[in-house]
Amino acid sequence: MRIDTDSLGQISQTGNAKRSYSGDFAAMLYDGRLSTQDLAGKQAAVDALRDNGSASVASGGAKGFLAGLSAQDLALLQQAKGLVSTINVAALSEEGAANLLLDHAAQVDLNNDGIVEVGIGKMMSFPPPNAPQAAKEAWAAATAEMSDSDRMSLSGHIGLPLMMSGGAGELASEDFDWGDLIDRLLRGIEANRPYNKPAHMDMLEAGVQRFGEELRARGLG
Repeated sequence: MRIDTDSLGQISQTGNAKRSYSGDFAAMLYDGRLSTQDLAGKQAAVDALRDNGSASVASGGAKGFLAGLSAQDLALLQQAKGLVSTINVAALSEEGAANLLLDHAAQVDLNNDGIVEVGIGKMMSFPPPNAPQAAKEAWAAATAEMSDSDRMSLSGHIGLPLMMSGGAGELASEDFDWGDLIDRLLRGIEANRPYNKPAHMDMLEAGVQRFGEELRARGLG
């Protein structure tokens, strides 16, 4: 199980010129596995596969589309999603197949369980894809200034208990009480303070409080 955070954005410097890179293969540029030319070519190839498969994804036929791809195309999608195992189309759910053909921002949770299947892998994504748009915007605003590690820690602190209790899918409900979630999170942080580093608990508390404020500003909680 992986915790999913925002897409990777990186900064490269060549001479005096700085350029920002993001997307499926950005990390490979910065650890030396790809050149900028290779990155652009691979990203263009993946984008073309997604464009060609978009109608199949929309109609619930992602598995059928993948079944018609070459081994080379499947290997490209495997690399784009950072999957360890070769893609076995027959073993995929429709959700897992669809998310191989969708970029990070467009991932779907077809069975509304709060868990995102990508290939045969499962990820906890907070907020989950089916959460209200206002909640996603509140999360983005609340975590905009956080480091990647702090954002991941906060995401796990909020999302993992919901996932483990089977309640992650409830976040998509129009009746979900976001205010109650924030209150429960703050009480939990206070109860666990004696057993954790003060700086870490302060970070979680501040993050949850900001998230609550942003939710209320958008009419949630």
